[in-house]
Amino acid sequence: QSRAMDGDGTTPHGDGPLSDETLGLATPDGTLLGAATGRFGSSPAEPEGPDSTPPGWPTTWERYRCLGLLGSGGMGQVFEAWDPALRRRVAIKLLRGDDPELVRRFLREAQAQARVDHPNVCKVFEAGETGSRPFIAMQLVAGEPLSRVWADLSVEQKALLLKHVAEALHAAHKLGLVHRD
Repeated sequence: QSRAMDGDGTTPHGDGPLSDETLGLATPDGTLLGAATGRFGSSPAEPEGPDSTPPGWPTTWERYRCLGLLGSGGMGQVFEAWDPALRRRVAIKLLRGDDPELVRRFLREAQAQARVDHPNVCKVFEAGETGSRPFIAMQLVAGEPLSRVWADLSVEQKALLLKHVAEALHAAHKLGLVHRD
């Protein structure tokens, strides 16, 4: 589908702003790329979890139930988890190591991200420690990694994705935050 866009993000024919849905930014199963999980209506059923806890997940932690490892990076690991109190899936970022300066940076990251209120920025639900491991509980964003889908997107879809990223960065910059990744 090809549609021209005016500077205000609408089509010249007045049929509203371009959106992920109108551009077809969805995975084959219909999940919108980068669509936040959680829907209005009844509470979701508790999901089935893995048979064993992945390495890196605190084995005695009862606040969240691990559903699996999503990825890992220089500072830590990110897991998909179930929040039984609020009956929703979340992303849990766990810090690796216990260097006090790294812990301070990690918690400053959570505080900074929590200040940004924008639909294109993951919401921070909670930050703290489990045992001696700092964590951040965040909104889980479903979808495929950009590296897997970029080649299959049209120029218009790529432009819309870049627009979403730029809007999120602008919201952070207005608060004096700089994202270094």
